[in-house]
Amino acid sequence: MDNSCDTLLFRLKKAEPMSKRVYFADLTHCGTITNADTFPYGVGCVAAYAKTIFGDAIELDIFKFPAELDAAMAGNPPDILCITNYAWNANLSMTVADMARAAHPHMTIVMGGPNICITPEGRRRFLEEHASIDFYAKFEGERAFAGLFKTLVETGMDKSALRASGRLLDNMLYLTPDGAYVEGPEKRIMDYAEMPSPYLMGLMDKFFDQELRPVLEFTRGCPYACTFCTDSHAHRSKVVRKRPDLARAEMEYVAAHVKTATDMLLTDLNFGQYPEDITFAHIIRDTIDKFGWPKAMLVAGGKSHGERVMECVKIVNGSDLGVIKFCSSVQSTDDTVLDAISRKNLPVDKVREIMDSANAEEGFTEYFTEIILGLPMDSVECHYNSLRDTIDKVGMNIVNVHQLTLLQGSPMALPEQRRRYQLDPRYRVFVGCVGMYHLFGQDIGIAEIEEVVVSNSTMTFSEWLDCRVMSLLVKTYIDRDYFVEVFGLIRRLGLSSVDLLRIVKDETFPRYPGLTALVDGYLHKTQEPLHPTLAAALDYVTRPDTIAKFRTGELGGNELLFYRVKAYLDHTDELHDALRDAALLLLKRHDLLDDDLATYLDEATRFSRLRKFDPRTYTEDLFDRFSYDFQAAKAKGFKVMPREIQIKPREARLYFTDSANVAIDYAIRAWVRPKSDVTEIKHNTDAQTMFGFGKLFHYSNLRVLCRSLEWVR
Repeated sequence: MDNSCDTLLFRLKKAEPMSKRVYFADLTHCGTITNADTFPYGVGCVAAYAKTIFGDAIELDIFKFPAELDAAMAGNPPDILCITNYAWNANLSMTVADMARAAHPHMTIVMGGPNICITPEGRRRFLEEHASIDFYAKFEGERAFAGLFKTLVETGMDKSALRASGRLLDNMLYLTPDGAYVEGPEKRIMDYAEMPSPYLMGLMDKFFDQELRPVLEFTRGCPYACTFCTDSHAHRSKVVRKRPDLARAEMEYVAAHVKTATDMLLTDLNFGQYPEDITFAHIIRDTIDKFGWPKAMLVAGGKSHGERVMECVKIVNGSDLGVIKFCSSVQSTDDTVLDAISRKNLPVDKVREIMDSANAEEGFTEYFTEIILGLPMDSVECHYNSLRDTIDKVGMNIVNVHQLTLLQGSPMALPEQRRRYQLDPRYRVFVGCVGMYHLFGQDIGIAEIEEVVVSNSTMTFSEWLDCRVMSLLVKTYIDRDYFVEVFGLIRRLGLSSVDLLRIVKDETFPRYPGLTALVDGYLHKTQEPLHPTLAAALDYVTRPDTIAKFRTGELGGNELLFYRVKAYLDHTDELHDALRDAALLLLKRHDLLDDDLATYLDEATRFSRLRKFDPRTYTEDLFDRFSYDFQAAKAKGFKVMPREIQIKPREARLYFTDSANVAIDYAIRAWVRPKSDVTEIKHNTDAQTMFGFGKLFHYSNLRVLCRSLEWVR
């Protein structure tokens, strides 16, 4: 620890009163859904670090929900309020800061987080526009807050005197009373042994009762400099990591205290990339074996050393049904785009080689990648090539296509980048980040606005919309190999799954009125929230009648998740028929179609439809007759020719196994209705329940949530 902090602590123990009250708030919107439904681990680390140094000299509490913080502020206001600034809570945090300043002028208000410009000029402008903020912590907050607290105590908690002094504080920004900008040096904690655990100190205990998802961190830092990312700064390039014994203690503590069905978030930015990650993977697996948790885990996989990443995935998964996915995010596979965003990827052929060595079809491991639509120099051709590389060449079975958003803490948000690539943004409500809140005795509407790029120098708005429709089809048909019964044949024949989806989009979807209406609704929802200016977006969304529509689900929500689940639950027959029709067209255009393939596609499509999970019918067994051995086909990833599995017609029973039913029950409780009986929601399709099922289909391993087949004697 810092010797100056130790000296201060000695002096504080001699003084009366020695305790200063500090509140740490990492607020989430909960006016429609709980958006950031995770433990406030970041501020927890800051609080734990401060408590370890200053002991009884600091009395602290941590908050996630606005109402809880409001009650505490009214009954027992703190000496210092520390509050986070992320894209998903910036306006909520700033509103609380402004109202706290009005109610308590002498309170010290500290903000921190990545949602601030990376240039000194931009940071100064932020402080000038947000006068309620006394100090802003850039980058790591542990050292920044400890140094600030030490200095405030030395000055008798006189924040005005400290700001007037112009004293440089590590990782801190502020304005002097006469408006001069002060920015302290950038410092990091390079020895993770210094970092106490907020879990092991009991600071996170109350959040186990709040239906939040636990967050852990084994490594901190990222050696890459992608311009769209807030972790691209050189200050973050050095990677530091936790001691294995501490990581194990934290994992076991969390696993022993989890009370509801929940997954785990690991904030490591390149898990599996480093040799030490092998040890961490074993710790996770050991925890699963001992406690049965986590059943699912979200983490960003490493961008290099793919073999080691795959080894970590195998260790964590063990014999379970896909706790963690193999992740190789590309954002784009086009060299011009990658050069524009200062990014390097593993070569496509290398990723394919790693996946082949893992025998993808023999287990339940999921293979995941991410693509960002609308990056600098991206075009329709570049985007479709990225889809072909990841889906056709590599064989990824989860492809998340994100829209490019300009984050304030990223280089891409700077004016020079916007001009160079003609980035054309629109403003919309961040999904789930809107609500009416009662704060400081007032009811006030608050929403977060994100800046999404809808065209650039190489992609028009109409082309962007066309790509968004393809994103819906990728999510619907490709994710989790949910339609592998048809796509397996396409792969066996050496054809392109992306070409098949283009036929679906352009030719067979329009044949079906339900699917046409589905796409029209999706496009309407895509364009509905786009506003030309930030002011227009805020004016619209903070009206009480507008917020009421968000609350009921009439407005807002993730259109991709909503229309995907709507396709599954309301249009499953048309969805299968459109895919079959498109496959027939693709085969015919390649002179491959014959009677055997046509018959097989009819039967494989029917088999696919019967296997699917539907919350309204999943307790039922289904029966049909088949002329193909789909058990044998499944063992080969459905990469079979019809004659290889042809049999005499037989009666089959399709049912969910006991393990599948356990997985279904867990998924419904985790994503739809955590506290209710599963049977209560089987026929409930209100907007919020549909959104919950959208998350279920998005996060669950759908290859597990499929009926199995057994032949009826």
